Amino acid sequence: QDAGKRFPNLRLAYLSSRTYAGYAKVNLNPEPYSYESAFGVRWLILEQLKGELKAPLALWGPYLWTDGEKGRKDGFTWEAEDATEKDGTHETESGQKKAGGLLLKFLKTDPSSKGWFVK
Repeated sequence: QDAGKRFPNLRLAYLSSRTYAGYAKVNLNPEPYSYESAFGVRWLILEQLKGELKAPLALWGPYLWTDGEKGRKDGFTWEAEDATEKDGTHETESGQKKAGGLLLKFLKTDPSSKGWFVK
C-alpha cells in the first residue's frame, strides 16, 4: 500500500526471497528465516490472486536463495566469500554480482519483463 502512495506510477512489483544466510554471524535474519522469506512472497501473491490485495501487480522475481555451497539443481551456489566477513549476512562484491546476475537474467528473459526491459 505504501509503495503505491510513494510511487504513484508503480504498476508492477517483482518480489524475491532473500539470499542465503547460513554464514550469518549476527541475529539479523539467519537461516531458516531467509529460506522462509519465500513463503511470505508466495502468500502475498496468493492473496492477490484471490482479489484481496489492492496494490500494484506483484509477481515472482528471481529466486535468490540457495542452500549455500550445496547449491541448487541449476548449479547456483552461495559461498562464504559471497557474504561479508563482518556479519555474514550482507553481500560482498562477489555476492552482489551473483544476485545482480540472477536479476539481470530474469529481467532479460521473463515474459513479463523482457519486452520493456530489453528495449
